[in-house]
Amino acid sequence: MAIDEVKMVQSIYNTLFNVYTQTPPGGLPPGSQESNMFVVTILGGELIDVQQYANPHSPHNPQGVPAATENSLSLVDRLPFVKAEFVDSSKKVSDIYKAIVEGATIKPQPKDSVLRAAYDKACSRLQVHRV
Repeated sequence: MAIDEVKMVQSIYNTLFNVYTQTPPGGLPPGSQESNMFVVTILGGELIDVQQYANPHSPHNPQGVPAATENSLSLVDRLPFVKAEFVDSSKKVSDIYKAIVEGATIKPQPKDSVLRAAYDKACSRLQVHRV
């Protein structure tokens, strides 16, 4: 029996799409709305060398290979244009996240002697010095 590649790819796409759009069981929050969602695909897939991603270093695998971790991270760090087929925008998710974090500013609160006194009093009650 011959494999119909179009049906196979459509089945994979539908499965991935449904993972993000269907409401999971158990009272979890609903998925994304179908009208606001699509899965970006790389035409023909992307060939990867499994050895480059094998045995990544992590807190649970401290003897792992750091290069495998970096390869995995770089694989998912590319930010595509919003199109059905993957077109690399040459931007990185990590760069955008960094810009958001570094662009955030926190306005310092004015010093309040009453609040400071209450804080110091609470700390003195919590800290018990034993000899």
